[in-house]
Amino acid sequence: MILMYHNLGPKASFNTVAEADFQHQMEWLISQGYAIVPMDRYVEALQQGGVSDNEVVLSFDDGYESFEAIALPHLSRLSLPAVVYVPTDFVGKANVWDDGQIPIMGWDALREVSGNSLVSIGSHGMGHRRMRSLGSEEIRQKTLGSKALLEQQLGKAVHHFSYPYGQLKDFDGRCRQLVQAAGYQSACSTLWGLRNGRKDLYALHRLEIEPEDGLQRFQDKVRGRLQEKIWRQRAKNLLFRLHLRR
Repeated sequence: MILMYHNLGPKASFNTVAEADFQHQMEWLISQGYAIVPMDRYVEALQQGGVSDNEVVLSFDDGYESFEAIALPHLSRLSLPAVVYVPTDFVGKANVWDDGQIPIMGWDALREVSGNSLVSIGSHGMGHRRMRSLGSEEIRQKTLGSKALLEQQLGKAVHHFSYPYGQLKDFDGRCRQLVQAAGYQSACSTLWGLRNGRKDLYALHRLEIEPEDGLQRFQDKVRGRLQEKIWRQRAKNLLFRLHLRR
């Protein structure tokens, strides 16, 4: 499974998981025998036919400063890998597509964290826009452009992509094809799910870890016991599909 985080902070707030909750979540995963694996390994396993149910990827969308300040010390202490998806137009700025209050790492910080062997950097596009609404040429330019800029600035290959917003209304088969053509090996959605298969490589399911997720709620999510949001999401996506058929 792939877990999705955004921001971390001293206490839970908008899009922000409390540091203490994050620490307890990581320690619980280890205590239960989950194997935290890099995205490269997870994708390779999918390509070869399957992923073990105990393998977990930690993903962080938007590249917030809290990844370096809060998440990485805990990950380093526990030797846990993670992937960070960065919207390149907002490096060194803030999340203006939400409330504009959460700072995003600058290039120096991104170079610092990408130098850690536990961390891989992926693209979150350029302008954090819903890709489905863009023309094919603009998608092509932005997927190629964000990858090239990250590789130039960080001196490392960028293999993975995360769709901004990431629901069915935000990307489609055309987007998946263009992301693949740009040279990415995978792309994450925000569609909820515990498992992925080879067919999902460019629409990987994740479990979002939210501010209200204390340890018990986190355990229930990981074990597939907390399903109400998944069913609500599936209902919305079904309605969206029906709308497209009209």
